[in-house]
Amino acid sequence: MGDTAPPLRSDPHQHQHQQQQHHQQQQQRQQHQQQQQHPRHPAAGAGAAAQLPIPSAREFVAGGLSGIAQVAVGHPLDTVRVRLQLSSEFRGLWDCLVQTVRHEGVLGLYKGMAAPLAGVAFVNAVLFSAYGWCRNMQVDAAAGQTVRRLSLGQIALAGAGAGFVNAFVAGPIEMLKIRLQAQRANPATTAGAYAGPIDVVRRIVRDHGVRNGLFRGTTATVLKEIPAYAGFYAAFEAAKRLIAGTPAESPADLPPHLLMVAGACGGMAYWTCCYPLDVAKSRIQRTNPDKVSGNVAAMLRQIYSEAGWRGLFKGYGASLLRSIPSAAATFTVFEISMRAMHALPE
Repeated sequence: MGDTAPPLRSDPHQHQHQQQQHHQQQQQRQQHQQQQQHPRHPAAGAGAAAQLPIPSAREFVAGGLSGIAQVAVGHPLDTVRVRLQLSSEFRGLWDCLVQTVRHEGVLGLYKGMAAPLAGVAFVNAVLFSAYGWCRNMQVDAAAGQTVRRLSLGQIALAGAGAGFVNAFVAGPIEMLKIRLQAQRANPATTAGAYAGPIDVVRRIVRDHGVRNGLFRGTTATVLKEIPAYAGFYAAFEAAKRLIAGTPAESPADLPPHLLMVAGACGGMAYWTCCYPLDVAKSRIQRTNPDKVSGNVAAMLRQIYSEAGWRGLFKGYGASLLRSIPSAAATFTVFEISMRAMHALPE
């Protein structure tokens, strides 16, 4: 038998070097896979401050335009709603409508429109911007800068946050509007009637100050707006997804007539989620602090003791009827405005 060659001895340094190279290659492959699965946001790194979900100017402008549409379409029935809430002389929606037109003309239905027309554009701009901010905050926290569709619960939470912010802006404007809409609910009592929104501000601030006058009913407004806008946005989004599922369209690409249907659903949900609180808010804002307390629970008990459950839902039918065209116009104008502005060059 021939001699066998002795086994080659491996160089320990060379073996260690190969192991290090293999480990580095594995790390590089893992990093590459992670980058493909979770791409970094363009603003990451040195520009991290740009990642904050600050509402865009587009949302602010689109919200303002939607507010104008909301007032123009819904104000007549809003006047009927307020008068039904505050007066017991009307037998119902149709009776209030007929008596208002008979005694004050068609323009009587537009009583107090100047205050919301001047302010609701700004209010809705703040509302939709706050909603966008609350929604984007949840996208960042839940998805780490990746794009995904929020759940309806998260949409409702964003709406509730937007309602909280909106209450502090909308409260004074609501108070002015209610005072003007209600002052001629009884045409026999016109003494001391307000001449317009400026006159309302001047007299309320003079007699009761800013906190107890102009911002009267702020707590009631906050308690009303939080559930109202949670339902508003959640119902709108749910309707969009349901409608888009039928013709296999994306909710972001729905045509205007389907957006109007989804918007009407949002409007009806708004009033359903908050109506007794809205009745209490209207009563509080209609009266002066030296006559009626601003306590919401006390006002709800008083309304219930006077008229039972019916009193807490007085004018609910008018609100639902108004919400169909009003919210439909609000959401449709907002969505179409956003699409038009996104199509513009940066």
